Amino acid sequence: MKLKLIVLVFLAAMVLLSGCPQPQDGGTETPAGATEAESPTPQPSPSPEETPTPEERLELPLAISYRMPFYKEDEKIDQYVVYYLEKEIKCSGRNAVAGVLNSYGEGESPEKAYWAKFTLYLDNGEFASSGGIGKSALAFDDAEPKRPDYAIITQLNSVFAANGENFNSSNAWESDIPVLLKDIYYAGSNTGDLIGSLSIVKKGESKEHAVPCTEFSVNVKSETGFSGETIYCLAALDNEIGLPYTVSITVPQMEKSNDVELDRIEKVSSGAAFYPQCLEPVYCAKPDFMSEDEREACTAQGMTVQEIRDEDGCITSYECLSELEWAKRVIMESQPSHCPEPGEEFIQEAMKCIKTGSDPKSLEVDEQGCFISIDCSQPQE
Repeated sequence: MKLKLIVLVFLAAMVLLSGCPQPQDGGTETPAGATEAESPTPQPSPSPEETPTPEERLELPLAISYRMPFYKEDEKIDQYVVYYLEKEIKCSGRNAVAGVLNSYGEGESPEKAYWAKFTLYLDNGEFASSGGIGKSALAFDDAEPKRPDYAIITQLNSVFAANGENFNSSNAWESDIPVLLKDIYYAGSNTGDLIGSLSIVKKGESKEHAVPCTEFSVNVKSETGFSGETIYCLAALDNEIGLPYTVSITVPQMEKSNDVELDRIEKVSSGAAFYPQCLEPVYCAKPDFMSEDEREACTAQGMTVQEIRDEDGCITSYECLSELEWAKRVIMESQPSHCPEPGEEFIQEAMKCIKTGSDPKSLEVDEQGCFISIDCSQPQE
């Protein structure tokens, strides 16, 4: 969580200096790039049914772990994201796996870090998850689906599903002509919100990672946010889970990017008391953008254009905000959605980091992942 705030604080500071915004997954029907529809309201998750056919069962439990580097000044710090695939279930007739997600930074205790539930659909690789919840909350049946904070495991599958397509059966696996996905909004990428058009083409096979994988070049042309190339290396379809899970994600144009690398695969359980749920994928409707004239008028007043997100973390609109209002939003988006709004003292202290683009000297969080205190004091020269 500490690392997540550091990244957002850095991004926020860069936007403040430039005066430009830096934008950062339900029902059973998936919206196909609609621009007018409102973000779906999460519905109570249906009770799961165990898959009845033994020969169709996967060899569970299984843990798939990823390592992502973050940089604090020039120091590289690793963050780990572990997907515990616990139990195969059926959700409204669809085969799926219910599991537990755990994320923690180097030197942090996994027990006290980020925990969430997830549902991985085996027909198309869609990934659905709850927001961050305490470890003890995994034992109950009331987790709500949210836009995922970590959708690494089958990220490209979810990008296709958000556009109403199935990556597993797409032409991208065979054709040398790029597959185009236009007018999409996918919130869950490690490069931030993907808003615009994507071009996906197969590059070839690779044996340079933890397991052999197929490389895909994914180029983004965005109306706002990240534009450029991301390289996904994905496991073959005939693997442990029958889905092309992520082996690596790299962003060539970023010198210090949040590249993802498969760390290990183990036949272990999370060990947590866990009630499996059928969580629905949450996708976002594409928002309306501010005109160039509106943006210029905002920055001329010394204010910034900032995206406004709903309770699922989806961008719904853009507003012209003061530094204080903006800082509050950055903080709220840096902690789990269930956390309370920060106090005035916390906001004022965090603004020191936001304005200077510096990392907090210290950040204290409670067992729910909510911020308690922050120290952004600058060293004496």
